[in-house]
Amino acid sequence: MSNITVAVRVRPLSSGEKEKGQKSCLVVSEARQINVIDPDDKMGGIDYLRMDKTKDRAYAFDHAFDEQVGQQEVYSLTVQSLLPGALSGHNGCCFAYGATGSGKTFTMTGSKSAPGAIPLAVDALFALVAKASDENAVGWPARDADRDACTAAPTPHPHPTQHTPLALSQLLIVTRATLTSH
Repeated sequence: MSNITVAVRVRPLSSGEKEKGQKSCLVVSEARQINVIDPDDKMGGIDYLRMDKTKDRAYAFDHAFDEQVGQQEVYSLTVQSLLPGALSGHNGCCFAYGATGSGKTFTMTGSKSAPGAIPLAVDALFALVAKASDENAVGWPARDADRDACTAAPTPHPHPTQHTPLALSQLLIVTRATLTSH
């Protein structure tokens, strides 16, 4: 497995796009490829100057998700593999990039009924921390947090072999900190 995974997700057409009779020009193939179909009539008729030229394109990725793929599957195939390394002190990053309205916010944050990558990862991190044994307990000492970047730093537990539970609100307000293992 490489250090970087590139995935693409095709969002469904909006109700407004459907009302206008618009059609998707993207087709996912083999869960790794996006085929972009360039329709001849998009500009109001056939392009006679380019009739003998192919305008369709195909792009390959580590993962390609069509409109039917749910949040859990996107998370499982992209973000989930970062979590064990993060608890071992390794850096990990997941970000969404794309045009306005392409579905970045929905993929990352989701909704109450379909949580996105961030809430799924936070839930999984807390589950992994809860399962950690005393030898592998995960702590969040205040000395590792950049105090300028947080409004309320968690306080270290007086007994280093025990870890202090970290409230979800504290995790979300610490913007630059490192997890350490004891």
